[in-house]
Amino acid sequence: MTKIFHITSGDIAGGNLAKAGLPGEVLVWHDILYDGPRQPGWPDENTLRARARFIEEFTAGGLDRDGILKTLHHQYQRLAEAASYDRVSCGSMPVFLTSPCLPIFSPACPIKVS
Repeated sequence: MTKIFHITSGDIAGGNLAKAGLPGEVLVWHDILYDGPRQPGWPDENTLRARARFIEEFTAGGLDRDGILKTLHHQYQRLAEAASYDRVSCGSMPVFLTSPCLPIFSPACPIKVS
């Protein structure tokens, strides 16, 4: 059986994917990759902290920095684990696919996207 890993943006889209009964696991990406500080390639700790600070400020404190950083660490850990899947689907994330500095397309990323 093919192991599939779906990456999507937004809780509603993630819930809909899960409800659709598609095989595989769903990761809902909680980061606005098209705005704020970032570096090309797989993010280091300084980049993740800068993103967490930006998101906290962008939401006027509606999301707290520690919670954001925890979420970012979890997301990138899950993304790294996606390398063990047979297929990674990013089909519902056009921004994710078109951003020129996405970590998933970095040579340092453990996932090979085809």
